[in-house]
Amino acid sequence: MRDQSIDVRCVAETWFTSDIDNNFTYIPGYNILHCDRNSSNSMKKTDGGVCIYFREHLDFVQLSIVDSEYYEILWSHCIWDNMNYTVVAVYILLDVSYYNKLAEHIIEGFQTLREQCPEAKVILCGDFNQFDTSVITNWCEITELTHENTRGNSRLDKIFSSDELVFDC
Repeated sequence: MRDQSIDVRCVAETWFTSDIDNNFTYIPGYNILHCDRNSSNSMKKTDGGVCIYFREHLDFVQLSIVDSEYYEILWSHCIWDNMNYTVVAVYILLDVSYYNKLAEHIIEGFQTLREQCPEAKVILCGDFNQFDTSVITNWCEITELTHENTRGNSRLDKIFSSDELVFDC
């Protein structure tokens, strides 16, 4: 990551659990926030978990947005090039019965963010599996930046932003 000048990297399906030593997740030059795989809500013992790596010069905090028992989602705020950003990493199970709850959660989170930091640009990324993201893109006014398939003939891993000029995918 350092050789590619990546300042922020989101990772879905980390498979991290609370039993994993922090030295295992450490990357020199970066700090990490993580939402570990929750074995009580993961349908398979190896799925889930998300993390966000921030280059060590960036100021960031984890945000307290409503937790969920249905998926792993990590909300953070950072200052990057003197701009406010909210970076959100998501992992959702294949079980479609949770999809409405995810949409409600993300929309509720965006409402909270707009109240707390209305000028922040938003980056939302993760493994959305078969979730129809049009609900959140329309309501949250974000644009998908991924335009190529990420797994076989499907685009499951997606990146969205409130500012299309944030970066290239």
